[in-house]
Amino acid sequence: MNNIFSRKSLFVIITGSIFYLHSNYCFTVTNINKPKPHANTLCLDLLNQCLPKQSITQNRKHTYKHIIKQSNSKPITYHEFPLVINLNQLKKISQQYKLKPQQQRTLLQQAFSQLNEQSSQKYVQDNNIKSNTIKKIAINNSIFIYSSNDHQIEENKAPSTEASSSEKPQINIALIDSGISTQHELLSSTKPIQYNPKDNNFSLTDSGLGHGTGIFSLLAASPKKSSKLKGLLPNAHYLSCNGLPLGQYNFIYILDCMNWIFLQTQVDILINAWLASSPGCKREWEYPLKALWLANTIPVFAAGNYGLEKTADYSPINLSPLANNVPIISVGAHNSEKKPLRSSSFGKTICSPKTNIVNIMAPGKDLLVATPFSYNSYQVAEGTSYAVAYVGAALANLKLTFPKLKNELLVKSLLNNTDKIPLKYSAGYNTVGSLNLTKAINDLKTTYHAQNSTPLLK
Repeated sequence: MNNIFSRKSLFVIITGSIFYLHSNYCFTVTNINKPKPHANTLCLDLLNQCLPKQSITQNRKHTYKHIIKQSNSKPITYHEFPLVINLNQLKKISQQYKLKPQQQRTLLQQAFSQLNEQSSQKYVQDNNIKSNTIKKIAINNSIFIYSSNDHQIEENKAPSTEASSSEKPQINIALIDSGISTQHELLSSTKPIQYNPKDNNFSLTDSGLGHGTGIFSLLAASPKKSSKLKGLLPNAHYLSCNGLPLGQYNFIYILDCMNWIFLQTQVDILINAWLASSPGCKREWEYPLKALWLANTIPVFAAGNYGLEKTADYSPINLSPLANNVPIISVGAHNSEKKPLRSSSFGKTICSPKTNIVNIMAPGKDLLVATPFSYNSYQVAEGTSYAVAYVGAALANLKLTFPKLKNELLVKSLLNNTDKIPLKYSAGYNTVGSLNLTKAINDLKTTYHAQNSTPLLK
């Protein structure tokens, strides 16, 4: 009797398995018979599934074209493909499978890269373009097309950006600026990784007269007894991308930087101390920034130094919220007495009249920073570019202090728990909030009963 029951059970199991695999052949991946992606599917190893492309993609709302003229070379053409990954759909899938933040980032990277690969291959074939003259940009499914006579794209690999294997949590902070130099007494022991899109290499150079190095020194400088400059987070891991050759705005290089940062294993905070070359509603940055946010990277922007002018809106901070009414963080600058700098941009944004250009302020006056000009050269700097370092470091500390809380809770707490500064002049609003990390920590401890450790920023 037992033998008969066993044979029947075995038959049922085998038959059921064959039926299940047959009816779900497009969606189920096994180690033995792993299906290959084709033009109508995207295979996501993390989910062990191949999904119909139309179920996780959408048509673009806006299409942008840029032709960048390079000195001594032919222009670079930027081409966007009509499809992009549907971020809301991928977020639902991530929630359905209860993916952890790092898994969610991997899921996005897989989906974006496969779609970009398929789109690029078809475009190259249809237009008879040499594959080694295009550069794939996964973060918004686009490519850069170079002249075959001037530039050939070669695959390059950056040094490892994996998180530390130490028992202590690792925080990864990225900076898009003019590049950085570590040839300074307070930075020589740091080990940042830098990507230079213009030259397609990973050398540590500052091409913007020390702008990037100065911001980096506020964050990473190793303290010395003889120096007044002490980094806010000297033990963090840093990535730098030179998206502003000579300190000038360049859409293609900044997008390349965002793509490189998006494809890294872990980037917690992205500091943007750059502004566009003209005011206006920067819709071309909306999708990449939301993709970074969904990949668990918090973007932080400098508000700019255009004062009270109505045309002060040179930053992508005027775009729609990242998620659940979480705005893009925009940092203004105040002095040591917490009085806003008259040069700091204020007022309302251009494409969202109800949105303030500044939603938080931080120190940005009389700041001692390192310069790349000699081993021990310093300068006194001011402006929102430097104030953004304080807010980025504060967010990094919140992530270290409350590693289990979602980014949107950390951002909202930081923005809602500030010291209110009254404004004596008309800037579209009566008060502005100054960064107060202690208030944010106490709020999160009280509201969410979260376990906390000692923050690194004081």
